Amino acid sequence: MKILIITDKYFPKPLANAVCMQKVADSFVQMGYSVDILAFKDTGIKGENIYNNCKVYYIVPDIRNRLYNYSFNFPDSPFAKPFQTIATFMNRLGKLIMLPFTPLYSFGFPLRLKHRIEKLHKNNKYNLIISVYQPFEAALAGYWFKKSHKDTPFCLYTLDTFINQKYSFLAKKSNRNKWLYKFLNETDEFIYMRSRIKEYDKPWFENWQHKMFYSDIPLMTPVNRLIGAEHTSAEEKWVYAGSLDMPHYKTDDLLEIFLKISKGHNRQLLFYSRGENADKLKPYENETKGKIRVPGYVSHDELMKIYSEANILVSIKYSDQISAKIFEYMSYGKKIVHISGNPDDPNAEYIKHYSKGIVLAPYKDPIEECARQLTEWLDSWTEEKENMPIDYSYFEMNRPEYTAELILNAVRRRENEFQ
Repeated sequence: MKILIITDKYFPKPLANAVCMQKVADSFVQMGYSVDILAFKDTGIKGENIYNNCKVYYIVPDIRNRLYNYSFNFPDSPFAKPFQTIATFMNRLGKLIMLPFTPLYSFGFPLRLKHRIEKLHKNNKYNLIISVYQPFEAALAGYWFKKSHKDTPFCLYTLDTFINQKYSFLAKKSNRNKWLYKFLNETDEFIYMRSRIKEYDKPWFENWQHKMFYSDIPLMTPVNRLIGAEHTSAEEKWVYAGSLDMPHYKTDDLLEIFLKISKGHNRQLLFYSRGENADKLKPYENETKGKIRVPGYVSHDELMKIYSEANILVSIKYSDQISAKIFEYMSYGKKIVHISGNPDDPNAEYIKHYSKGIVLAPYKDPIEECARQLTEWLDSWTEEKENMPIDYSYFEMNRPEYTAELILNAVRRRENEFQ
């Protein structure tokens, strides 16, 4: 069987959805299938032609994406901020012009992407096409491809919500939008995250429920926690990795709690992040005499080593959207401190089922109480408790193999239809 996966910014500096999809691709390869990746070409970064036994093809994205990627990859360049400003302006203008087709930015790039899929399919005769949403262009190109190739199974793998979270005038719009209906009409399988069951358990999705299935973030690979040397210095390292973008992430409560419990302790909190909100944290490096540090963005491979050397991994969530990185965190078997700023935060429930995690909820408890809970929890750790095996049974759906098998059902159903 040959499988083509369409995703966006890829290794060595992938976005979160590409990391998730690669884990599923690894499972396909382990099952003996051939997997190709079609990714958005990064700016100024040489991509891999073969990654984990997957052949990787690239397509040059639109200029807006290229400018964003440049500022992401080279934050210290004098062109980084101007390029980011130009890209943001282009993004807002394009989406304003294309408002009737929200969230589409333009038709040009997804059309090019669709033609590239067709060319690859002509040469390789894929048995399954998988589009990852986000990005929207991957979903749209896959949909257009499917409309003209009815006999090729197509799966839309949605790690993100279709409900707009970023723009306030669209934030309360339900996911009953024309694009989603179009996608559901054509896809052979629509996979969404189980944290979004309430979004799709609605009467207006009744006609498609037979091909709608939920899975979960496929990053639970506990063997990873054995990779790399443990941190052995006297300094206790706390690590936060990932986005700090609003409305999902705020650092105020975390900083206040951390500084309260760190008086007289040799602790350091490191933020491996980028962007405006990460930059706002840099003055804390001097103000706290190095207790807070902002090393910035690092490659995914570097981040894996940082996880393995950390004492404590830190998570934050102030919205109702799931975070992929908590499952990578848990794979390392490290202690996890999660700051939950929203009663509907889906991450909190997962951390509660992880034996080395604690959830602090400053939206309901005063900061002083959160600091007390955290201090008590930290003081409770003994060497025996630290070495106790972790029960991962709650996270069955987070195994990449689970999602891989679920996706393969699309092919099996198609085969049964033609028997």
